[in-house]
Amino acid sequence: MGGNDICFYPYGNFLGINLTYEECCGDPLSGVDCFGALGGFFSWDFCCETPLEDPCDWDHILASVAASSDQVGTAILDALHDSPVLLREFCCVVPGDAAYACWRYFELDPSEPVHNPFVQCCQPVLRRLLAQDTEEAWMQVELDREFAPLENRRWTTKELQEFQDAQPDGLRPCLLSVRGGHEITLNDRQECCPAPIFDCSYVLALVSALSIVGRLRPLPDVDLLVSPTNTNRANASVPVFARHRPREPRSHYVLLPMEWQLSPGQARKQTIAVQRHGAERPWEERPRKLFWRGTNSNCLMGCEPSRVSDGLQAWGDCLESFDCWTPWSASNWLSMPRGRLLRLSQLFPEIINARLSGKSQLMDDELWDYCVESDLTDGFSSQLAQAEHAFAINIDGTGSGDRVYWQMLAGCVVLVQDSPWVSWLVGEVGGPAALVPTEHYIPIRYDLVDLVDKLKYLYEHEDVARMLAEASERWARKFLSYDWVLFYLDRVIRRYVGHLDTSALLDLAAS
Repeated sequence: MGGNDICFYPYGNFLGINLTYEECCGDPLSGVDCFGALGGFFSWDFCCETPLEDPCDWDHILASVAASSDQVGTAILDALHDSPVLLREFCCVVPGDAAYACWRYFELDPSEPVHNPFVQCCQPVLRRLLAQDTEEAWMQVELDREFAPLENRRWTTKELQEFQDAQPDGLRPCLLSVRGGHEITLNDRQECCPAPIFDCSYVLALVSALSIVGRLRPLPDVDLLVSPTNTNRANASVPVFARHRPREPRSHYVLLPMEWQLSPGQARKQTIAVQRHGAERPWEERPRKLFWRGTNSNCLMGCEPSRVSDGLQAWGDCLESFDCWTPWSASNWLSMPRGRLLRLSQLFPEIINARLSGKSQLMDDELWDYCVESDLTDGFSSQLAQAEHAFAINIDGTGSGDRVYWQMLAGCVVLVQDSPWVSWLVGEVGGPAALVPTEHYIPIRYDLVDLVDKLKYLYEHEDVARMLAEASERWARKFLSYDWVLFYLDRVIRRYVGHLDTSALLDLAAS
């Protein structure tokens, strides 16, 4: 038998399911799926690949947990003692701090973005991926696409700083410096993340992710610009890392994963929650409706959605004007993607259930009252409630949507609205992408005029819908885990260093 012993009998039966390596460890995308029903407690990578030597003494960690029995509880402690997998899940779902039961016996450095015991003990798959140093085919395609506009050019840190200084307040990227393999410095934070406009949370999530990667495999010394905003509209003449970029013009933005995917305090906690909840709701028990909840987080664009969808107007026109201060009103709400979705919910309530959960942009009282009276509002609806349904939609907010990743993990058929923005892995129409239209999601026009017809097709072709949901979920479980997200980040930085003149990096002591 190969793989990781702790996943299989006798350890693998704490959920009442005895797993075997021979049955479960074929092709992760098309073979027997042993892990989906377990809702994130196991993964193919963790169980089926032979693990590297574990640097952690888990008996020592269990003793640390036992010393906190007043916090943990006897029942949980007994379960952790009986199951090595549960112990790792308990300790590794979030990093914790010095008071956390798993790490209280360790000496922790308060200056570290993420404490070293969490890094060393909780990333066995990432450790193996970094050691093997082998890119998947889809990853090579994505990296080639992202770096193609940079051609063979190289930039100096001085040029990065000059671009940074030329940007207006609120749109200024942050300059990060990586030194010594894993020491990450955020330079002039107040300049690029002025309070209270930005809390710099995206950049700080990236700092934590880079610190984790660098301590498992030292990163090269680099300086890089990172956008703290999700609405990058200006042309970037130097490489700038971002979570969204304009579809036109292509510019020099290089896409990275979303904030919650990079954050060690959010990623695993969020993905495990939706996987577990999705596993509890089998496909045949899911309501056959498109279910959406969200706020009115759309800004007025400088284009007509139908003309753009028909190819009669350029995508770049949409972002020429970007008005987030004009309130939603009776005269403009149907020009907003989310407004159009609400209207379709009125017209086709039997297949679409879309509601506003609140207001995040300005909105006329008259329009809000109309939405309340028309049953177009609902209270807070968690991701877990949305994960219970068969169909979900990834639709633009102030920037491109970022739900598609967890919607796939939840086992939904995801319909993805076309957009003036491009996001990580969700590529341009007709271009290379890891997530392939009609294979991993259903593409929808920007103006949503084909949404109803495509939903009806899915209702009438149950086998197609179910196969798409299963295929996309399995791809997401394999490649959208925290380990794979950080491995992609490692590949990005190592590709980027070839475009930076490292002979004159930022003098951190002087700065």
